[in-house]
Order: sequence, then C-alpha cells, then structure tokens
Amino acid sequence: MTRQPAAPTQALDGLTAVLADLVCWMTFYLQQCEDDEVDLEVAEELTRVLGDALRALPVTDRLRFLEHAAARSSSSKVADYRQFLIGLAESLGLE
Repeated sequence: MTRQPAAPTQALDGLTAVLADLVCWMTFYLQQCEDDEVDLEVAEELTRVLGDALRALPVTDRLRFLEHAAARSSSSKVADYRQFLIGLAESLGLE
C-alpha cells in the first residue's frame, strides 16, 4: 500500500489572515525589543501566551497558521522578519 500525500490545507483569508499576520508581527516585535522599548517581562509573558494559544489549536489549524507564516516569509521585504518567520514554529514551540 502506498502512502498518499497529505491533502493541502486551506489558506487563511479575511479576518483570520489579518489576525495571523498580527500574531506574527507582534511576536517578532516582542522578540526584537530592547528593555528600553518594552517591559521585557511583559514581552516574554505575551510571547508565552501567544505560543500557548497556538499550541491549543487543533493540529490542522496550527499547520494552516504556519503555512501562512511561511507564505509571508517569502513575500516580506524585511530580511529579519523573513528569518524570524522561518523559525517561528520552533520559537513558539509549535513543532
């Protein structure tokens, strides 16, 4: 019996895509901040909360989120953000 390839997941759109973009940019910003720009304790806690919320999603939804982030990494003009998105799953503990 041969294994069939996994079915492609649906792309995010509308409000869901906007919220996914906000999560990505917020997490990127929080990880890039210096202590004179933001309270680092709050930044770490918010990053943890975002990761916990994403890990609580069904696997298919997490995969859709990560595919959305990967698509954004190929279209962003901000080099540091592209690199961040490539490692997003690991940095939020989603792998």
